Amino acid sequence: MSSSRVRLAIATCLAAAGLVLDLRGQTAVSPRQILDIGLSGVDAGVIGGESHTPGSAETRKRLRLAKALSADRVNAAGVRYASGRVIVKFRDQTEMTRRLDAVRSASRNGAIAPALSMPTSTS
Repeated sequence: MSSSRVRLAIATCLAAAGLVLDLRGQTAVSPRQILDIGLSGVDAGVIGGESHTPGSAETRKRLRLAKALSADRVNAAGVRYASGRVIVKFRDQTEMTRRLDAVRSASRNGAIAPALSMPTSTS
């Protein structure tokens, strides 16, 4: 290898090392900065916020909403039904004992509710 190629290789390595290494000497400014992000390391006590206390307005609002969502509902025909229940219609010729057996096979505490009368329209 010729001496000019060696000098060029050494100069290239020195330039690359100068770019990679932070050659600042003995300056007072640090290249690293500590950012003040996150929670403090010292426990400052209870963080204020009363949105989940039993008597707050937000809690009362959530309770009203839950009660409204879990209440009996009315379908398009005006018949009331309880959400979370299964409605089954048996054929008219099915005997009551077979109906009860079918309900008990599906659920241990299942029951057949009394028939509801359909609302009549006056129009």
